[in-house]
Amino acid sequence: MVLALCTGAMGQVYDKNGVRLDAALSLLEMYDSNVMLQSEGQLANKGSAVSVVNPTIGLTLDKPLGLSGKLKFDYGLFAQVYHSRPDETHADQMFGLKFTGGQDQWTYEAGQSLLLVDGDSNSFVSYGPDGATALGDPEVRNRRDELLTRGSYKLQYGTDTWLVRGVSTNYYVNWGMRQKAIAGYSNYTPRGDVNAGFDLGAKVYDGIFAIAGYRAGYQEQGMVIGSSLYASNNYHRVLFGAEGKVGKVLKFNFLVGPDFRNYCEGADPHNDDVKIYLEGVATWKVTKADELIWTMKQWTLPAATGKTTFDDSFYDLAWKHAWGSGFSSTLAMKVLGGEWNPPVHRDDWVYAPRVVGEYELNKNLSFEAGCQLELGRSADRNLDGRDYDRFLGWVGAKWKF
Repeated sequence: MVLALCTGAMGQVYDKNGVRLDAALSLLEMYDSNVMLQSEGQLANKGSAVSVVNPTIGLTLDKPLGLSGKLKFDYGLFAQVYHSRPDETHADQMFGLKFTGGQDQWTYEAGQSLLLVDGDSNSFVSYGPDGATALGDPEVRNRRDELLTRGSYKLQYGTDTWLVRGVSTNYYVNWGMRQKAIAGYSNYTPRGDVNAGFDLGAKVYDGIFAIAGYRAGYQEQGMVIGSSLYASNNYHRVLFGAEGKVGKVLKFNFLVGPDFRNYCEGADPHNDDVKIYLEGVATWKVTKADELIWTMKQWTLPAATGKTTFDDSFYDLAWKHAWGSGFSSTLAMKVLGGEWNPPVHRDDWVYAPRVVGEYELNKNLSFEAGCQLELGRSADRNLDGRDYDRFLGWVGAKWKF
């Protein structure tokens, strides 16, 4: 959550001869009422003040190697200090490389990011009566040693009435925590997803295309201590959707369709069910001062704790309003869901409303204040020990050089 708050646009330092250098520094003070995301047990409701420092720098090259487009490299250091829980202090390094461009009827985009987390090399113990709380304490997990990379690649050829594009994405994460056979200790295993395919589009209305697509993919999952199960699999995904814009008011894209999976011999046989994949985003400019942004994704991927897969859901609706004179605000609601497949029984949800206010004093200096409430809930009423409540409140400043 804090990572999303502290990253953003950078100030221009140098812009000449097709080379642009940007840099920014964000400082934030936050209070976290439930650092370990536990509402029962000896670590329940342990709060802490948190200091965040986030310097970022970006380098953009126009027409690199004579190609039509832009090549951009980003780097950010994200240091988060927990004053009452020093064992949760961590430092993240974020690297990004992206190339975008186009010529005639061709457009292309290639991007790859890398996150390196320098945190505790030991995991944590969930002391609640029903084990790890909702969604398995993902924020606590992600403060520890971690390597995460994501990539997205597209090559499109299109006219005013049709389009065809090749696409590929990749995702891989490896937590550097030691696995231990200790009661309540959270063990994690590497997981990854890579796929490639194509989309075909046809114009159905002015500015709107109907889309049909296909992906072939592979997911890998390592094994956790004390279990011989793992859920590596390959899949075929058929997708249908639409994308485009209506004037300057509405812009959207969405895809939905079934996943047909073939699991390895080490997987639970009940996991061969067809799963639904869903992704989409829509931006609606309601008035000159008001904007609604809707983002959603649902997909099945190997669980970080091994043994099986789970259905991961993300929904976020944000209303942004510009008050004038540099003031703006955001009122939003985020919902996260996770439903695990056999032999694991979990059905967890996190509901997180937030309010954020921003003030831009000038082109270099801006301020932010906000709060968020998190309500983690298990849909299985026999496992109320997974429930938790958490409050985040923060104030921050950003300087664009």
